[in-house]
Amino acid sequence: AFVKADEYADSIKKHGKISDGTNDIFLKSNNNYVYIGHLNPLKQVGSDIKIFKTDHTDITAILQAKKAYFKDDYWQLQDVLKTVKPDITVPGAKLVYQKIQQLNTLEGFKPQIMENLFKGKSKLTIQDSFSAIQLMHTQNITTDSIRANLYIMIAFPLFAPLAILALFYPLPSQRRESNLALLSTGYIFLVLLLWGLLFTMAKVAFNGAISPELGILFPLFLLILLTLYVIKKNR
Repeated sequence: AFVKADEYADSIKKHGKISDGTNDIFLKSNNNYVYIGHLNPLKQVGSDIKIFKTDHTDITAILQAKKAYFKDDYWQLQDVLKTVKPDITVPGAKLVYQKIQQLNTLEGFKPQIMENLFKGKSKLTIQDSFSAIQLMHTQNITTDSIRANLYIMIAFPLFAPLAILALFYPLPSQRRESNLALLSTGYIFLVLLLWGLLFTMAKVAFNGAISPELGILFPLFLLILLTLYVIKKNR
């Protein structure tokens, strides 16, 4: 919900209203190249769709549809015109035209995922992030930014309780003459410094400079070890 609200806010700031979709999307699915003239992810509707089927080197067929609806994890193309390239080895072969009332294709290409990937964003919900990673693996596309965004949503919030335990757990064991106000100020400064370092590492991982596991999960793992050590030492 927060991801979608952020997208709505960006759209209102940029266009003065909630955008009803994205134009001119071009993407690859296995050996097929897909063009979508307009995509409305909220209504899960696409229009002016063209799918170019290839054999790695040449176009073998073209599918055209004015409308498509995403349903049951497939895009359902309506009133499809299929143009099949003639076999050049057959003398007198001509283009073959076929009309198909409905055709299911592009399995797993959810509208929200398509729009975000086309715009180069990774603002997806947790569920959509898992779907996007699975889909991108099948297409041999790097998933670094999607994984980084997923770790930020799931693992990064653990920073707050871990940092509080690691830095404030020893407070009760301080000497009676210790300046608790000064110690608290120092601990708060350390928390902010630690948060800044982890946030910087997360941003570096998000931009692809290092792997998300090294930039996000590994520092949090070290923080978990530090927290356990402090708790054990100050029991």
